[in-house]
Amino acid sequence: MKAKEKQVTKSVIRKAATSGVVKAQDVDYRRRLVRVDNNSLYMRVYQELHQALMSGVFRPGEPVTLRQLIMRLGTSAMPVRQAVGRLIAEGALRLLPNRSVIVPPMSRERFTELWKLRQLLEGMAAENACRLAAAKVAKRLKQINASIKRGQAEGDLTSVLLNNQKFHFAIYDMSDMAILRSLIAILWLQAGPFLYLTLMSRRQLWNLQRHAEAIKAFEARDPVAARKAIEKDVAMAFEPLLEHGIFSDN
Repeated sequence: MKAKEKQVTKSVIRKAATSGVVKAQDVDYRRRLVRVDNNSLYMRVYQELHQALMSGVFRPGEPVTLRQLIMRLGTSAMPVRQAVGRLIAEGALRLLPNRSVIVPPMSRERFTELWKLRQLLEGMAAENACRLAAAKVAKRLKQINASIKRGQAEGDLTSVLLNNQKFHFAIYDMSDMAILRSLIAILWLQAGPFLYLTLMSRRQLWNLQRHAEAIKAFEARDPVAARKAIEKDVAMAFEPLLEHGIFSDN
């Protein structure tokens, strides 16, 4: 503490001791308040909207207004505006010429491109994760896969979808490839509303054969097998979704 600040503090203490009263103007409140970090608030808003898009809160083609988000999130306009701007940049939301914002509709062409990129990038991440942390990943995948099985047995598609996401990102988080992981996350984010809407409408629960193959590959510390298992897992969902998906060009 600087000498001048020490003198002010001592003066306040002496005044309190002699009179029992300290006026508001006598206290330097700057030493008592913790600064609110706007970046932290923005990140919390972004993460909430990110998860909402991934879990079916918003549907493809649905308009999204700042006023609506501010009311639902109970926050100020600035962090919401920042979060929406980031989601637009990531392709999870779309800014229209009239300045309104929507969740992008999914066309068959866009879906095909997203899925091909997912297959390529996620296989690469799985291969590297197996090289770096095979045993740790295998243990985590077993735990998550058990949760997916419980969700399937109970017919709880929301649980299945959320745990399937956890299963995949338990792998990608251990790949030690931050840029690749970010690209994969954006692909999942763009596909999230469509995937959730389609599966909830069709009540389709995929089998876990490729998950079992991925776990086996990590237990065997076989990076090539891990890559192939994840590529097959992504590919396996492609044809059913292309056939039954709720597309904007149906």
